[in-house]
Amino acid sequence: MEKNVVSKVRPGARLVRAGVIAVSLGVLALAGCSSENATPPPSTPPANVNFQLDKCQLIEPNMYKCPAVDQPICTPEFQRTDVSCVRIGPKGSVFVVRPGFTQ
Repeated sequence: MEKNVVSKVRPGARLVRAGVIAVSLGVLALAGCSSENATPPPSTPPANVNFQLDKCQLIEPNMYKCPAVDQPICTPEFQRTDVSCVRIGPKGSVFVVRPGFTQ
């Protein structure tokens, strides 16, 4: 014996339900948005690192390999005119150059 199931939900009700779901998703998407600007992070003064070039190893003219403890000189907060960070090596060593200095 075969039964025919007839939906008792009116077509208009389906449309209303779909509209309610769409509006609910829109409200959820906008829930995290704000019209106010976020407060900027506090400005920090330039880092004052106790960096000593005489503890570094000269590897070529104007380029030095420094111990891993000098890694803070490679952060954006570090500002110094006599040395510039080139990169941090795979073992943590810091490579710096002395801009404009000739030997």
